Amino acid sequence: MERKEDMTSSFSFHDREEQLLFALAPQRVKTALHEDFERAVDLLRHGPKTSTASTPGLSRLIQAWSAHKARCHPTEVLEQCAREDIEILFPDDGRWPIRFSGLETHRPSVLFLRGFIPSVPYIAVIGSRHPTAYGERITETIGRDLAQAPVGIVSGLALGTDGHAHKAALTNQVPTLAILGSSVRRSELYPAAHASLADEIVAHGGGILSEAPPGAKIHQGSFPERNRLIAALCHALIVVEAREKSGTLITARMALELNREVLAVPGSIFSPASVGTHSLISAGARVYTGVADLWKALTLDAPTAMRTVRTSIQLSAEDRRIIDCLQNTTDGVPPTKLNELLGLEESTLFSRLGLLELQGLIRQTFAGNWVAV
Repeated sequence: MERKEDMTSSFSFHDREEQLLFALAPQRVKTALHEDFERAVDLLRHGPKTSTASTPGLSRLIQAWSAHKARCHPTEVLEQCAREDIEILFPDDGRWPIRFSGLETHRPSVLFLRGFIPSVPYIAVIGSRHPTAYGERITETIGRDLAQAPVGIVSGLALGTDGHAHKAALTNQVPTLAILGSSVRRSELYPAAHASLADEIVAHGGGILSEAPPGAKIHQGSFPERNRLIAALCHALIVVEAREKSGTLITARMALELNREVLAVPGSIFSPASVGTHSLISAGARVYTGVADLWKALTLDAPTAMRTVRTSIQLSAEDRRIIDCLQNTTDGVPPTKLNELLGLEESTLFSRLGLLELQGLIRQTFAGNWVAV
């Protein structure tokens, strides 16, 4: 089976600067790289040959690349990251979240990280930037309920529900990861009011993650781009509150398109803050009234039951094949090798790995390999 992979992860770049230069290229250039990577790299390194210079598509590609090279200064980015303890992750890094592979050609090419990416399955908790007291209470309850589960909370560090979700995670010692639309550099972090919260997340073993390099300016598409990463990383997404035209609904739609479970909290029919969540429920989202609804959506036992009845869990044939592959190894098996051994669709494999991890039957090592527990 041919596997859709990030070709840049196996290509031999001249150096880290060149790899970063290509990773930060415009989407048009990245799309060309995915279609015919080695040819496109040769074209962009050395310019078009006479026979191709008149081709409009290639000519526009070269112009876009030239403009990118004039704007992008990878040496400066590398130096800034080194000074401010910002790590640069490429797809071949063992800490790269494998669930981003489901984004296919829209997957990120580089990530910037402050802190750590907790190696746990994630539940996304999102909602209004102006939550009601009801919404704040629900978010706090979610954090408390997830304290006994082997999961983390991912959100966007925005004002309102996002910030409350991260604070609830910290209060209840739940691993948490914030994905930003801005740079993770402290002086550029948006919203600036959450700079201290970001520091607290890092201090407690979590992480602040972004596609944006230091020096990048926020633009109109920054937050929808960020939202697709939240939707891709999570196993399930809980929408606490959303107004009629909330950006939160965009994230929920992205999660649905990626076959993630989407749950919405019902509210008062008189509250404008619940119009969006009610529309999600009308469109087929599951109702969230408590953490039991989350486990039901994921077809899992409650965490306490997971720990006591692992041997009696009913596994599918695909699940048993995955576990059999992992039984006789101590170092673990990388996801690419599992894909080769099992011949499953990539999306199916990643989905099953995530659910087996949630059940506590497998785990991912620091190197990114999977092992049986």
